[in-house]
Amino acid sequence: MKKVSIIIPVYNGEKTIDRCLNSLLSQTYDNMEILIINDGSKDETDSILKSYRDKRITYISKENSGAGDTRNYGLDRATGDYIMFLDIDDYIEPHCVQTLVDALEKEDCDVVITNYYIESSKTIEFTLPFKETTTIKDTLDILTKVNLAPWNKIYKAHIFKEKNIRFPLGLKYEDAPVVISALVNSKRIGFVEDHLFHYTIEPTGETFTRNEKIFDIIEICKIIEKIVSPFDYIDKTNLIVKILSYYLKNCRFIKDNSLRNRFTDALFAHLNSLDKDWRKAPYLRETPYYKRFILTNKTLLKLLGNIKNKK
Repeated sequence: MKKVSIIIPVYNGEKTIDRCLNSLLSQTYDNMEILIINDGSKDETDSILKSYRDKRITYISKENSGAGDTRNYGLDRATGDYIMFLDIDDYIEPHCVQTLVDALEKEDCDVVITNYYIESSKTIEFTLPFKETTTIKDTLDILTKVNLAPWNKIYKAHIFKEKNIRFPLGLKYEDAPVVISALVNSKRIGFVEDHLFHYTIEPTGETFTRNEKIFDIIEICKIIEKIVSPFDYIDKTNLIVKILSYYLKNCRFIKDNSLRNRFTDALFAHLNSLDKDWRKAPYLRETPYYKRFILTNKTLLKLLGNIKNKK
């Protein structure tokens, strides 16, 4: 039985630790190494974690350095054949690890991706349009349709070691480059139709950064562009348009007028420098016309942001 290393960064997770860890300790698959890394929490996280005595748990406490560095800390210490990531406010189904391992080994995949639930004010099933084992080259829209966060996936550990894949330091939105690196370097990618992960979004939580750190997404896109550049079959422009469309759509929620306008300018400047014909990207052609018209019109986006924040 192969060992699965599950890496969990935690910062001020006292409210959800028990649910997360109990979902892991009740797994039908036993050969797990649960690396839970306390990233300088200020609440009762430390005392709660120290109360767990299960031999499968390795608890590490360190000074705060951010989620990316903390996940790297876990990768450097993982001894498993396979790697999984989990956030402390999320949890998994009891047969999750077993099902993912079975799929990985049956199809000899490097990465297996599962469907998941989004838990907020209500539960929403998120189902991917893929079922058959494939590759990025054979199924190019994987990169624009899968969740680019590291959870809801299992990876063979050799990908991280051989390709030296690590999370970028000092930047927000650091997940996407890691997931994209793993996918483009995978010989086979598998899918599980079950919904095995529960991704939690607090109804009142802020999921969209509204300070200067939002500009990090442009640096992240530059990293991604370098990652995919050697693969001439990947539509780099389409991938970046897909990623930045979320920020174009949501920049209206930034209340600071100066920040909102500077960020909007920066998004359009990056897209224009990447490809002057970025508005023709396939991802946008799949978007309803009125939404596409708004997303690709800088003046209109700024106007809508000004109107929204005058209310």
